[in-house]
Amino acid sequence: MTFITGGRSLSNIHNYVLTATDSMDISRHRYFYDRIAENEMNDRNRDEIRRRMIPFPYIDSVMVRQNSDSVSGHDYIYNYVYSLPVTDGMKKLRVRLESIVEATDRSTWRPAASDTLLFIVASLSDLVDRSALDQYVIASAETDSLAASGPVYTPQGEEYAEALRLLSERQYRQALPILEKRPDYNTALCLTQLGYHKEASALLDQLPVDSRKEYLHAVVSARQGDDYLAVEHMLAACRMNPNLVLRIPLDPELSDLIPKFFGLRMELDRIAEGK
Repeated sequence: MTFITGGRSLSNIHNYVLTATDSMDISRHRYFYDRIAENEMNDRNRDEIRRRMIPFPYIDSVMVRQNSDSVSGHDYIYNYVYSLPVTDGMKKLRVRLESIVEATDRSTWRPAASDTLLFIVASLSDLVDRSALDQYVIASAETDSLAASGPVYTPQGEEYAEALRLLSERQYRQALPILEKRPDYNTALCLTQLGYHKEASALLDQLPVDSRKEYLHAVVSARQGDDYLAVEHMLAACRMNPNLVLRIPLDPELSDLIPKFFGLRMELDRIAEGK
């Protein structure tokens, strides 16, 4: 580096400008064009390369995976459970099972797909009390020819009928504001389905005793962790209506109680048999 202290002019400063040739020389030493071309080719062929390197790629859509440790020539059975959340409005579930068997020698076998299975999703909303609409009837087929296609309700009854429709369709949040205007069993049912168990229990305590109310109270008590109270309400409901014994397997809150209490299964069987 040169320091100019004085007696110099601009002509003493030399400008060494880079030329095109200089730039090419620099790029030859800094960029590996062969490697760049190779990488670009690999990028274009990445899918083909992946297929060669990974003959059995991970299948994201597969819900259950199992490895066979059985001895060759012997049958084996895998039992597994797959849980699905029940969302608002879910009433039916169709299941079709497809599978693929992959061997260590890279061979594959696809068994025939199963028939589509239809499951009906049980819900407490199936226990809607439609008789509560009777108080809003102003004309029926028996008393008025205008009601031949169905009962005629007051405006409040029309609104209540819409709330029961929403409740049956498992649209609980839409039904609740209407049902809360006239609290009854159906309101407690809607509160239960939304998880407002404390509020549902308080309302049920105020309602007349019948089999529906006792059964719902059993479910609410079980969800609150009071198994003994749940069993009391469950037995009371079944004694009033023995057909509810057949309903218990559909509600895990209650069916899970049976093995916890000695003799409960036998008592329910006696009730179902009318003894």
